Amino acid sequence: MIIKEESFPSGDLSFLSQLGLRAEELIFFDIETTGLSAHNASLYLIGTVVYEGGSWKIQQLFAESLTDEIEMLEHFFALLSKKKLLLSFNGERFDIPFLEKLLSQYGLSESFQGIKSLDLYRELRPAKKLLSLPNYQLKSCERFLGIQREDRFSGGELIYVYLDYLKTKDPKREELLLLHNKEDLKNLPALLPLLSYARLFQHLLPLSSVRLISSSRELPSPAEGEDTLSESILEGASGAFSESSRSDSCKALKGLRSGDSNIFPSGDFPEDSPYLCLSYRVFPAFPRALFRERERFRILLSGNTLLLYVKLYQGELKYFYPDPKNYYYLPQEDNAVHRSVGEFVDKAFRVKATARTAYQRRSGLFLPELLPLFSPLFQKEYRAAVFYAEFREELFQDPEKADAYLKSFLKTL
Repeated sequence: MIIKEESFPSGDLSFLSQLGLRAEELIFFDIETTGLSAHNASLYLIGTVVYEGGSWKIQQLFAESLTDEIEMLEHFFALLSKKKLLLSFNGERFDIPFLEKLLSQYGLSESFQGIKSLDLYRELRPAKKLLSLPNYQLKSCERFLGIQREDRFSGGELIYVYLDYLKTKDPKREELLLLHNKEDLKNLPALLPLLSYARLFQHLLPLSSVRLISSSRELPSPAEGEDTLSESILEGASGAFSESSRSDSCKALKGLRSGDSNIFPSGDFPEDSPYLCLSYRVFPAFPRALFRERERFRILLSGNTLLLYVKLYQGELKYFYPDPKNYYYLPQEDNAVHRSVGEFVDKAFRVKATARTAYQRRSGLFLPELLPLFSPLFQKEYRAAVFYAEFREELFQDPEKADAYLKSFLKTL
């Protein structure tokens, strides 16, 4: 077994504490094998990164022959026993199961039991649609962050390089094999800031400001985000919500998440309606700015800030009573009144209300909702796809509701 070691600068580690991590407790790892299954493939390289003496330190355990596997495993687990958290990229699906099979085959006592693991690939799942990468392989994540590699080979291509190395012991082939693994290892700590995007879906985000924007000129444009994604969501789902029935709105939201509904039909909003801007504080900072645009809302992520812009509705909407049998509809007034009041109205000017006519009209400025967070809820027509709450800044005083409102939009991306 050959052991190679190299150190590289750690850079600013402040983002680690914001993720609740301590550099001294971490060990990153990545393995290289001659196949996908430990039953018929061999392990030829285990690479690790630990924080030591103010720098990141790479250690690579390279198999000069296929008989080095046991020694490599024992050395790796001795190092692992000194750390508290094992970090990898797709390690919980490949690297860890592969090593567990090898341990079993050799009858070794070492195991991953009791060891905490953080798989960056798995942790990024909630943010996949937000990031919109072509795929979520390690190299794609590196390119998103502007990380350049010297290595140009894939793990599959290097299998043949290693098999040839076993015959020739060519140092140039050894160098190629080590370089690929070394660059994987070196870039793993650099990928940690990507978790800031996933944390949007996992943690409560504090709202820092609420303001109205009267001019579309104040809205962000794609130029303000390094990466952009703009699309209109297609037409489709509809549903009604009342205080007594939340299931329809949940079905509507399910449609929104699948991307088969028009969240805010363009005809619902007068062009001169103002926008609401909600500013949220985010830690750690986003490593790269993003701009996302949908039919009637925009999201800008930059630095430690997430800005959500939502077009408000200026005009008249209706509140539909959940118990229409207790109301009379007054056609001339185009409103419903409770039967205790309606009984005093001439029968010629009243009819029993139905679910479609048991409403009260209200004019003003309204906030569109994808979830029934704020009440009372208004709609343009009965069973319309979009729900509204009468806008007032006090709506967002509850931190949990302010966070839930943002997440309802994030989940449609």
